[in-house]
Amino acid sequence: MDKPTVSVCIPVFNNQETIKSAIDSVLKQDYKDFEIIVSDNHSDDDTCEIVKKIGEKRIKLYQNKENIGWRLNSSRAFELASGEYIVTLHANTMFKKGYLKRVAELFEKNPSVGIIHFISEEQKRRYFKNRELMKADDYYSAIANLRVVPPPTETAYRREAIMGTGYYEKDYWTCEARLGMNIAKKGYDVLIVGETYVDYSLETKKKDSQRVENLMMIFDNTYNFFNEFKNDKKINKQDAYYLKGSVINAFLFLYRCYLDNHNKLLKKAISNAERRITNNKEFRHAKTRIFIGKLEMHIRRIIKRALTTIRKAASH
Repeated sequence: MDKPTVSVCIPVFNNQETIKSAIDSVLKQDYKDFEIIVSDNHSDDDTCEIVKKIGEKRIKLYQNKENIGWRLNSSRAFELASGEYIVTLHANTMFKKGYLKRVAELFEKNPSVGIIHFISEEQKRRYFKNRELMKADDYYSAIANLRVVPPPTETAYRREAIMGTGYYEKDYWTCEARLGMNIAKKGYDVLIVGETYVDYSLETKKKDSQRVENLMMIFDNTYNFFNEFKNDKKINKQDAYYLKGSVINAFLFLYRCYLDNHNKLLKKAISNAERRITNNKEFRHAKTRIFIGKLEMHIRRIIKRALTTIRKAASH
């Protein structure tokens, strides 16, 4: 049997409410030379039964014997893919029409490209200086600053480019950037396209406990990534500066979320995070920026509360 041109990888876990809509968005594509890899992370709901009932021969369902986490489950889906090009669809999102055809056309026209990011025109302009074709070394430096890392659903890979990279080998929050850097080290160029093809309307709000854990992970992973790559000569001075800023922004984001709900775990995480930054000589000039950032957040909260009080008084 001939291998498909495109593999659509769908890592799932307890997605019975949305999995059919996600798969339908692939089956309705005008490009038909694809396979769908569903890697189930030991769901305990009806996700797998729903996938089986669809009865489509291009769907290949694999079930893990235990939950191995999103990162490793996504890597497993990559390993199982046999297509020349690989895209990722999360079970609570949908592809817009024309996506698979666009992926195949762009890769065929650009044989040196190993990654394609489909992002908004604003993101393309702001974070990639409106560049469309980025050489491997330029992309390596740019993606390492962590200012923006397009998510898996907005990224397509050439299969031969991700082979031997370890896929999402380390860290939840920086694994996509690491994969991109590993592909760039192999010499593959990157295409930045100012078009979006993902519909996020199926997404639901995460539980507070999951949100707190993710917030803490954002800072930890970003800080550890900085320490790992701060002396990397392939990252230019501007991007190294931006990377340091990403660490500070991760801390300030953590602080802002604490102000919103005063979670005890976040309070402890903020204390630990601030100590790690202030004790790191690389951030010896960051204290003022952190102070101003925290002050700005408090001022915004005061203004927001005042406006809310005024609106309530005006409504009576």
